Amino acid sequence: GQVGSRSPSLNSNNETLEECMVCSDMKRDTLFGPCGHIATCSLCSPRVKKCLICKEQVQSRTK
Repeated sequence: GQVGSRSPSLNSNNETLEECMVCSDMKRDTLFGPCGHIATCSLCSPRVKKCLICKEQVQSRTK
């Protein structure tokens, strides 16, 4: 029974990796530069001054 109970948590983790770290509603689609991380959707990215993953200053945003 343990294998079955682990599968749903794996699925929800995958969804969490794709959703915006700010609003959790939209998918992540904006690349921060120069670090190259994708942490937010295009609507939330202008509000983010430092990368939510590595805390590096965001100098550019690419959708």
